[in-house]
Amino acid sequence: MPVSEPPASRIQFASRASGTLRTPWAGLVVAFCALLSFPACGEDPTTPNGQTARDSAPDEKAQKPLSIILMSLDTMRRDHVGFYGYERNTTPFLDELAERSLVFDNAYTTFSWTLVAHMSLMTGMYPSQHGVWREDAALPPSVPTLAERLHESGYYTMGFHDSRWLGERYGFARGYDVYSRHQGAPIAERHIELAMDERPKDKPFFMFIHLMDIHNAPLKPGGTMYEPPEPFNELFMLEPEKQLEGLDPEAAWARSDGITPEQHEALVALYDGGIRYVDTKVGEWVEQWWKAGLLDNTLLIITSDHGESLDQRGTGYGGHGFAFNEGLRVPLMIHFPGDTRGGERVAQPVSLVDILPTVLDGLDFEPDARLPGYSLLDDGPEDRVIYAQQPDRMEAFIRWPWKLLRPAGENAHMLRLFNLEQDPEELEPLTRDDVGDSPFKRISRDLGQSVTSERNAWYQPEEPNPDAGPLSPEAEAALKALGYLGDG
Repeated sequence: MPVSEPPASRIQFASRASGTLRTPWAGLVVAFCALLSFPACGEDPTTPNGQTARDSAPDEKAQKPLSIILMSLDTMRRDHVGFYGYERNTTPFLDELAERSLVFDNAYTTFSWTLVAHMSLMTGMYPSQHGVWREDAALPPSVPTLAERLHESGYYTMGFHDSRWLGERYGFARGYDVYSRHQGAPIAERHIELAMDERPKDKPFFMFIHLMDIHNAPLKPGGTMYEPPEPFNELFMLEPEKQLEGLDPEAAWARSDGITPEQHEALVALYDGGIRYVDTKVGEWVEQWWKAGLLDNTLLIITSDHGESLDQRGTGYGGHGFAFNEGLRVPLMIHFPGDTRGGERVAQPVSLVDILPTVLDGLDFEPDARLPGYSLLDDGPEDRVIYAQQPDRMEAFIRWPWKLLRPAGENAHMLRLFNLEQDPEELEPLTRDDVGDSPFKRISRDLGQSVTSERNAWYQPEEPNPDAGPLSPEAEAALKALGYLGDG
């Protein structure tokens, strides 16, 4: 049970108009409005650069295009979120926002690594397409990012991140008018406020916000692995640091031998405290935007790049869940102006690669045939395959209810097949039986044939990935302190 309640634990929404928007819409989003039955859509569309889609009277007011806010809450494990059924009160704000948003119950990242997942989020492509799944590979110039697409269409673009994996060296800064790194949500808040004050008010904007406060802290001697600020560190357990005295975080990251049940509970309580902290900060920001009327004309998308292991497999706390559901399933919600589609839940599996096509569809841009994903404004194919890939390590293929894990290289024959409906924790893989037409053989063969057919049709950049160059000694040391770049 919570031992204290931090301030602003419940956010009261402001400036809602019961489905009636207070500001006119740009013609750019007229098709989007009609699709969602918004009542305040204008009738004479204009594109972001001011070109009218059809003739209109010269004295008619110009319409405002829809702005976009995309938030990535790094390392937010889906089953530790309230609106997905978690018993702890980790996300009171997001739970309330979910009631007014379109929520996806089975959203998957493209792999449980910040670098790989965010590149898929920003390009709408799977890792084997964009090629950024090694620390020395950058994005090819021919692959446009979401920021580049929107900037070229007249949007003012702002990005705020808290990870060296999202640095300029990989191509993440392309297309942004403002792209800056912060360390912690309070600094992010100052960067966001300054950029929002200085942005041109006559342009639609795209804002990407990445928060790392849930993620583990540097694995230093005497540390506690997860370090949320007060009072969030004791929100779910009194003095968890006392339980962790003498803990070697680096050793626990690699293996869980010697971790007591009390220490495990303390680590989970601190992790959950980090989620509650981020939920509170996001709630404060969204409330400010709401009061300012900003969300009357803005599409707000909130997700995560991956989950967290929390020693669920008994193999340590590192790896962010690898290719299992604790790492691959992520929260995802879309809030529309006027709370349209609020409370809807989508059970069909979707992917982070679907977010970019959704934005293009929502803004009535031309679809891009190079993208493997689908707009989340419509139902995708019922039998689609969802992919998670780090091509030199492991691939996962999900076609509900089946999930097939396939190692890379010489171990590619060591398949594991799970029925997620009957075994959601992936504890009992289907028995492998190569005799006759066994269920394992039949299902894995059919799924493999679908994968091969789809991937043969995927777009592949003609040029190779540029070399991102070596990490600086400072960056390499910082990433190793977070548990990256090790043998695992």
